[in-house]
Amino acid sequence: MGDDAIVQDLLSSEQDSSNRSTIGFMLRQDTETALGDLPARERDILALRFGLMTGESLSFSQIGRRLNLSRERVRQLEHRTLNHLKRRQSHLRDYLIG
Repeated sequence: MGDDAIVQDLLSSEQDSSNRSTIGFMLRQDTETALGDLPARERDILALRFGLMTGESLSFSQIGRRLNLSRERVRQLEHRTLNHLKRRQSHLRDYLIG
């Protein structure tokens, strides 16, 4: 492999990394905006369920204990909220497709 090929590989790798960083930043911003439009309880449920703040995902039961809700009620609220986000925030799907 010649020096030119090595430099091109490095530049291409840096550009890919930069693009992924930019996309990750934009995804976080759009996710925060989408969650910001939700009522506090639903936002808390999704944040706890998917570990959005701490990186640790909790079960329905664990969330229920924290929020003084039944496990089933947490599941229902998560389902309803995710459906709501799917309808209103369809542009977030672009991150999965792209």
